[in-house]
Amino acid sequence: MTSKQSVAETLYPLLIAVAIGVLAGLGAVAFRMLINFEIDLLWPDGDSFVKRYTNVHWAWRLTAPMLASLIISPLIFRAAPEVRGPEVSEVIKALSLQDGIIRRRVTALKSFATATFIAAGCSVGREGPIVHIGASIGSSGTQLLRLGPDKRKLAIACGAAAGIAATFQAPMTGTMFAVEILLFDLEVASLSNIVIASVTGTVVATTVGSNEAVFHIPFFTLSHPGELLLYVLLGLTTGLFSLLFMVYIFSLPRLFITLRIPHWLAPAKAGLAVGGIGLFCPQALGVGYGTINEVLGGESMLGVVALILFAKIITTGLCVGSGMSGGVFAPSLFIGAMLGCLFGHVATLFWPDMPLSPAHYGLIGMGAFVAGTTLAPITAILTIFELTYNYEVILP
Repeated sequence: MTSKQSVAETLYPLLIAVAIGVLAGLGAVAFRMLINFEIDLLWPDGDSFVKRYTNVHWAWRLTAPMLASLIISPLIFRAAPEVRGPEVSEVIKALSLQDGIIRRRVTALKSFATATFIAAGCSVGREGPIVHIGASIGSSGTQLLRLGPDKRKLAIACGAAAGIAATFQAPMTGTMFAVEILLFDLEVASLSNIVIASVTGTVVATTVGSNEAVFHIPFFTLSHPGELLLYVLLGLTTGLFSLLFMVYIFSLPRLFITLRIPHWLAPAKAGLAVGGIGLFCPQALGVGYGTINEVLGGESMLGVVALILFAKIITTGLCVGSGMSGGVFAPSLFIGAMLGCLFGHVATLFWPDMPLSPAHYGLIGMGAFVAGTTLAPITAILTIFELTYNYEVILP
């Protein structure tokens, strides 16, 4: 092998990783713009989703999730049934069973469907579609270049990592997401491709899109070493809740089958129930990042947080379990924040003399709940670290 061939074989995959990172970053920005465009159409007045939602007639609030489901569900049921449910599972399926091949039609439909569900107020996450967009870009590009299955699988991981990194402006999180969740048997030599794609996706998203951080994170500090015992209890509590949450989600499809509700109609029935819950607790609808920021900013009361927590669990289970297109990453962050904040409020009742901050427990709860639902603890730890860039947060 000549030196020129060696250089070409080294640089070529890295250039492909850069291209995938650029396109995935642009895809993430375009997807967020699509969601915002549809929100502006459905809820025109207000500077946050909750305010927009509460400014319209109650009848529209009640029926919007159901109407979105009636429009979208028959379309995806006929054109691409695999669009239903969380997106990351489809990426894993493509990696393990389909030699890294993802149908472009599925990605387009999934993006439109998930954006519509989110804009209508359904409780699903936007990260799953962004992962799917990035993975599809990697798969499509390598198919055009006629590369083999191993190269396609690596390109899918690069695209997924770039999508997550672009979403949270967190390249380490994107890299570890691809390694820990998608590619268990990754070769060390391939890691550089994923890192480059993640960093490129982050740079593109912050340059082309909004440079504003997704979450407004409080300064974290460990007030007393004894707090670590509380974080152990929080971890155990969050682990139990995450287990019950996943059992709840996966049991609902069987319930709809038992009730003999057609697949295409189940999301509409769930959407009506979600709309009813939204009349009393609008914070439980949509992605909910604004509500998370309020909690992290210290704007929370024990009773309100408890109500939002259980309402979010119910609405997310109904939406994902009925077959709506969308992920559980964002709802996991939301539920973790509420559960952690609730834990912090209860802890202050038992130890009023300690300077405990419920917002700090909300921050740690976000990572803990994501770890419980994805079984990817390193990804969760890096997510919270990159949101704070504070080393004190790692041990809790």
